[in-house]
Amino acid sequence: MSSPASSSSPARKTIVIIGGGAGALVARRLSTLLNSTTHNVDLILITARPHFQHYIGSIRAAVTPEGGFAAQVLVPFDRLLINGNGTIITAEVTAFSEHREGEGGTVMLSNGESVRWDALVLATGSIWEGPLDVPKSRKEALAWFGDWQDRFEEARDILLVGGGSVAVEYAGEIKDLSPSKNVTIVHRDTMLLNKTYPNKFRKDVERRLRARRVDLLLGDTVSEDAFT
Repeated sequence: MSSPASSSSPARKTIVIIGGGAGALVARRLSTLLNSTTHNVDLILITARPHFQHYIGSIRAAVTPEGGFAAQVLVPFDRLLINGNGTIITAEVTAFSEHREGEGGTVMLSNGESVRWDALVLATGSIWEGPLDVPKSRKEALAWFGDWQDRFEEARDILLVGGGSVAVEYAGEIKDLSPSKNVTIVHRDTMLLNKTYPNKFRKDVERRLRARRVDLLLGDTVSEDAFT
């Protein structure tokens, strides 16, 4: 009589996502599709912040306390993962390595721990400056927004260097809240934004800003030694 064929369960796999911005959205979607028990997969999100930061809303939050936007743009992760499918680690990634091809690798964290991965999603996002360089903790972030709100409130003349989407949004928010403030945008190109956007749209944005009495210096630059 032949012995039954031996069988073994496939090795458990770990999906690691680095970044709590777009990465958080990926983690949420995967948590709806995967089940740690039936799919034999562990899902881990590693994020430097204990919350999702809504950057578009953060522009208004930095300009005014009106509406309590500062608290609203810092969205807790407590309900991010569906049915608790996954783990969230709050730490910064200091390094990551890949083992032999197809064998995954390891992520090193600022707290001294390491996490092994079989599939790695890098969604680290961008590094912002100025009012959007928001501290990572909620307490410090709220204080940061409060400080910038005071600065914008006290300023009479505001210069925005660069006419991209962020500057356009700032100009619109400032003029919406304080029409009497003098707002100027200096932009290297002859049209606002960049070539990602159709020229018709770029010209319409220019028209709208001029209608709000935003001063536009297009085709010009500001030298580094001009700041005092």
